[in-house]
Amino acid sequence: MPFIQPHNRIYYYCSLATALEFILPKFELLLSPIENTNDPRENKSFYFKHRNNIYTSPIDNDLIKLNREISETIREGCKVLCFCQDTDVYWGSLLSKMWAHYGGNHKGVCLEIDKTEFINENKTAYDFDLFRPISYFKYNPNKHPEYKLIDHTTIKNGDREKYLKEIFRKEHLNFLFFTKNIEWESETEIRLLHFSNNFNNEYCSIRNSLKNIHLGINFHSSYIPAIQNLIEGINIDIKVLEYGDVGLMFKNLGD
Repeated sequence: MPFIQPHNRIYYYCSLATALEFILPKFELLLSPIENTNDPRENKSFYFKHRNNIYTSPIDNDLIKLNREISETIREGCKVLCFCQDTDVYWGSLLSKMWAHYGGNHKGVCLEIDKTEFINENKTAYDFDLFRPISYFKYNPNKHPEYKLIDHTTIKNGDREKYLKEIFRKEHLNFLFFTKNIEWESETEIRLLHFSNNFNNEYCSIRNSLKNIHLGINFHSSYIPAIQNLIEGINIDIKVLEYGDVGLMFKNLGD
């Protein structure tokens, strides 16, 4: 039975259809454009402070347009692959909220992946210095929000894109791409960030690192043979989620 040490496990939740049609046939996970995430902080405009005599009223239409253009440039070519992790309180495969939001409302699956092996089988294709946990911040209504400064005096010859992509976003990676409001904290997210000029789909392999497949508590048993067929001959266990007195728990298929 594959067993991964706690805190070396990462988890990917998805619907049954996604698992059967796209992931398990090739053992690949898709990196998605960051603007496709469900957090408005990541798909709407940031608000920046501006230097060089640019008016900074948050209701100024020119500033709103400028911030939108800057935000789009910063996110351009940015793709992410998101997982959740274990905590000291819960294992990442037993999070009811994750099952509800991402696991097909408990009808889908959760893929349990060995983090070390995942890095090893993908490290030639991606920069794993950009594989980091999310930091969560708590908004304080009595304190002015944090804004990053765009210094337009450093942008010469109209090369704003080079400054934003090669200087500004590198200096503020954690703020721009690895920070969320504390309301998302229960997701215990870790993500791989990838900057790319490739407009085609890009994937990470989980052929060696996928160890266990957890089935949601509402998973229809008639689909189990389809999953078994796709992992035939590979040392991957299927685990069935159940609901007990202490919440979700799992057992091996057939126990």
